[in-house]
Amino acid sequence: MLVDINLLQVKEKRQRPLLIVLLCIALLFVIFTVLLLINVQKEKKHNLALTNEIQEISLQVEEKEKMLDELQYGSSAASLESAVTWAKDEQLETVPILEQLIKLLPERGFLKEYTYETQNNIVMTVQFDTSRQAAYYLHELTNAVWITEASLQSIKVPEEAEEVVVANDTDEDVASLILPRYEAIYNLSINKAKFQREEDEIQTGGDS
Repeated sequence: MLVDINLLQVKEKRQRPLLIVLLCIALLFVIFTVLLLINVQKEKKHNLALTNEIQEISLQVEEKEKMLDELQYGSSAASLESAVTWAKDEQLETVPILEQLIKLLPERGFLKEYTYETQNNIVMTVQFDTSRQAAYYLHELTNAVWITEASLQSIKVPEEAEEVVVANDTDEDVASLILPRYEAIYNLSINKAKFQREEDEIQTGGDS
């Protein structure tokens, strides 16, 4: 007795699961590829947006720097103009003050240095024949109504004495003597308003 066995259907049944697995793998690959491409596109858009934002910020920074430079230049120019104006005004005020300080000097007193420490404070170095003349000058400065404070910071004899020409008491001959010269440093506080009032009064009295 012959038995007919058909094995073709068994082969087909065995190949179906393998085909399904391959199709799933292919589908997953396609999905992964699509997702990867989408992610890449998003990254490109994000990077492009960042680049544009950086460029925009850079332009804003440049504009701000230009504005700052213009403001600084304008401020520097204004400060320079103000300084020039102040220097001119200060020079006009300094000359009459200096003239009055010289008028208060004794006969053998000489002004060597004259500087402003602040707007109303003056430091000056004066040379005298004797220390008594330095004390006399301090007294004159203290009595000036437009000087609010006067002090003698120091008095010294320089290392090099000065040769002074003096007349001899016994005859008419002129002799050269080596006499010490005293250098005194004074610190003054000036009231410019009072000084100006006194100057105005002097000018008014002179005109009348």
